[in-house]
Parts: sequence; C-alpha cells; structure tokens
Amino acid sequence: MKKALVWTAFLALASLMAGGPVQAGTITAALPAEPAGLDPHQDLDPAAWTFIYPCYQRLVEFKDEFTQVEPSLAMTWRISDDRRFYTFVIKQGLTFSDGRRVDARAVQFSFYRALRLGQVQQDYFPTLIDVRVMGPYTVRFTLTRPFAPFIRSLASGPASIVSPGLVKHRPGYLKRQTLGSGLYALKTWDPGGPIVLQARAHLDKEPKISRFIAIYEKKAYKRLELIRQGKVQAAAGLGQAQAEALETDPRLSLYSVPGLKGHFLALNCRRPWLAKPEVRRALAQAVNREGLIASVPGRAAVKMPGPIPLGISSGTQDRKRYAYDTLAARQSLDRIGRPKQSLVLAFPADRAWRSLEAAFIKRNLQAVGLEVSLAELGEADLGPVLDRGGFDLFLGSWRPVISDPYLFLSHWYASRTEGSTGNPAFYSNPDVDRLLGEATLSDRRKTRLALYDRILETVYDDSPYIFLYQEVSMFGLSRRVEGFAYHPRQAGFLPLSSMSLSPLPFPPSAGQ
Repeated sequence: MKKALVWTAFLALASLMAGGPVQAGTITAALPAEPAGLDPHQDLDPAAWTFIYPCYQRLVEFKDEFTQVEPSLAMTWRISDDRRFYTFVIKQGLTFSDGRRVDARAVQFSFYRALRLGQVQQDYFPTLIDVRVMGPYTVRFTLTRPFAPFIRSLASGPASIVSPGLVKHRPGYLKRQTLGSGLYALKTWDPGGPIVLQARAHLDKEPKISRFIAIYEKKAYKRLELIRQGKVQAAAGLGQAQAEALETDPRLSLYSVPGLKGHFLALNCRRPWLAKPEVRRALAQAVNREGLIASVPGRAAVKMPGPIPLGISSGTQDRKRYAYDTLAARQSLDRIGRPKQSLVLAFPADRAWRSLEAAFIKRNLQAVGLEVSLAELGEADLGPVLDRGGFDLFLGSWRPVISDPYLFLSHWYASRTEGSTGNPAFYSNPDVDRLLGEATLSDRRKTRLALYDRILETVYDDSPYIFLYQEVSMFGLSRRVEGFAYHPRQAGFLPLSSMSLSPLPFPPSAGQ
C-alpha cells in the first residue's frame, strides 16, 4: 500500500510538472517561427521543413546524421555512363493520403509541377530537362549535363512527391493542406494557431508517435520556460543563455549541432595587393576567429574548418590551418609591404551584430599595421557591389540548398561564377576548375573524394577566403524524447520521423 501511495504521488507530481496530463504518443514542440505555407515546391523556408519532410516521401532520403542517401520511394536506381540519365524503380503498394497510388506518373507529375512553378530548378535541379515514365513503376530523369549533387537533390524538400489528385483542388491548396505519402498528414492549422500532424493509418511502417503539435513563440526565453514547465517536450532555436539554464535541469537535455551555413571573409583576388597568396595567408593569421565568435554575446558557434563545413561527410582530411598569430602576420607584411590606401571591408546589413564582427576584424587588421574602412551594404546595394567587386574584403555567410561537398567547393572556387552568384573572392585557378569538372563527371565516390582532396591542397595554399565559424543549432528536449537523430542539413527543424516518446516508468510491484 505504501508503495502504491508513493507511485500515486509520483504521478501527481509528473502531471503537475507537465502542466497537465500528456496524451500518449504525442510530442508538442515550441518553435520560433510559423511557416508561410506547406507546399514543398513553393514554401522553401526552413520553418516549413519540419512538416514537409514527414508528410511527404522522396525517391531517396538522407541517412540519419549523414549526408549520404539511401532508398526511400525508390527501391533501386541506375545511372548512365555519361551521368545524364537516372532511372529509378519505385516501390509498389504505397498510397497518398487521398488514397491514390504512388507510381511513376505521380513522380512525373510532381517534378513537372515543381519545374513549372519555377522556384526550385536553378538551385535544386539546374540541368534537369525531362522526366519520362518508362513503366508503371519506372521513371527516368534526363539532364542536359552532369550535375554532381543530383542524387542528393532528390532527398531535398522540393523533390517531395505529391498526389496527382491535387489537380481537383483549388489553386494554393497545398499552402495549408498536405497530399503526400509520408507517415503523417496535416490534421489542423488555424492561422496563428498550432499546427497538428496526425499519423496516417494502414502504413507498412509504424509511426513512432501518433501526433505532433507545433506551437509558436518568437522569444527564446519563453520557449525555454515552456519546456521547463513541461508544456512542450521540445524547444528549438535556443540561445547560449537558454542552453546554460537547460544544463542545470535534470528533467531536460540539451542537443546542439553545427549548422551548415558558413560565415566567411572573402579576400578580393582582383585587387593587386590581395592577388598575392602570401598576402592572403598573412591576413588569415591576423584574424582571431575564437575572439570573433566571442565578440557577439550569447551566440553559439564553432570555428569553420575550411570550405567544407563540419557536418558534411566528404571523406576529406583536415589540412594545416593558418593559426591566429599577430606577430607572424606582422612580420610577413613587413616583408611583403602594405597597401598605400585603406582596405574597404564591406558587409551586409542583414544581422544586428554584423557591424560588431566587422569592427572586430578591423581591429585585428589594424593590429598588423593595416588601415581599414567599413562599408555596410543595404539589400539594394549588396548584389551590385558584389558583382563588380567593389570591395577589398567582404564579410558574409552562405550555405547551399543541397548538402554536397561539390557545391561548397564549386561555390567558393569555380571561376565561372563570380560575385553575388558565387565565388565572392573572384578566385581563379585553372587546375581547380579542371578538378571540379572531373568530379562532376565521375560516378565513383572514392574518385570524387580524391579529387576534392587535391582541390583542398591547392586552395588552402591560395587562401582566397578566411572561413570563420558555423552557428550552432540548439534544442531543449525532455528526457522522455528518444531518437532525436538530427541531420546537419536540417538547419534547425525537428527530425520528427525518428523521434519517439518513452513511457513513464512502471509502478513498483507489490512484492518488491
């Protein structure tokens, strides 16, 4: 009897901590932003991905915590020798939430729709020209030229397969509804209110939770309070102050991982003084990256190791960095010589703290005898200044929409794109261009990784960029949440399909 009373008291305390009873199989999360819509071919902001990924399937999917892909809707696929034709065989027996079957025509319908809407091709499928049905469950993609990350692009949100039954609905239907074949479907979403996803019935794969509820709170400290009060089991987008508070609460855990957005300083190789690699290497020694990260209070970030950030499975080995060394930088510049004019450090007016970073870098460079003037650029001025190279140094950030080593390397170093579309350092090296071309044509992963290694050997010596840091995404979780397999490409959204909620402990037996 005494143990039963203890167990009753425990349940009462748990209910109080949770702000009331929590329905079994339901996870509630506090998120920082409400999505504009849930159309996988139009709503491309990360706020929508928490819902798009579990409600839709794609031909392939990313392996948990890696950037390699594995089958999803597709059972198998083959790639032509010239890497222009990709043929997929699709699983049979799957259905959309409206009851229609998933087949090759549904895949064709989805990609034709995505391309027709015109928002995804340039970034996700830049060389895709045709999708042809080869059989009831066989489909072939045709590219105008090889595109190295194509398979990985098929694991992205815009590659989601939607039901052809969409044509029976009004325009804009998918903004606030779902028509996918994923584990979940949208149940309710009132403007400004919670979004509720419900597990679909009669699936070959059992969902780990029956319902997911997202509520929105803009302020990070209020999201922290919601999880500490037990009103939610997960809170996304937390800052350093909230992380420190979480670490002292035994009921909660902190999960953090570097995002893939790289913050960098581009050194304009078109400027005569900066055209010399030894000058650029000296500047890399002059910038204190650890100090830069600490210059913005409350920010969680880690140093970016190079052009390929932490979180990308590239197989490449680390290279020797140019460590922060003011004395060595000053001695190198004494030998090389300094420019007669002030260096222009341009930066976008996109974040409130960007000017703090620019001022910090200015002080670093002044410490080695360089004069620097700051130029803050508004949205209207940013593109034109980048395109004409109207700066000496540019402080910015970038991440690709597809998490592939090739896209990082080609963005930073391909001479064919310079300015606002890529390569803001205006770097050019024929050997690097040639190696990038070979990587595009290779169908062997080991070969591509070896080519990436050779590229890195060259660009580390040339140093057209100083890679600064990656912001860290932080989540607060109830210790009842299991299976939080976060993928670095997810940029802050929850891995709903892998999450589950552990049951409360069983009461002690009467015989114990």
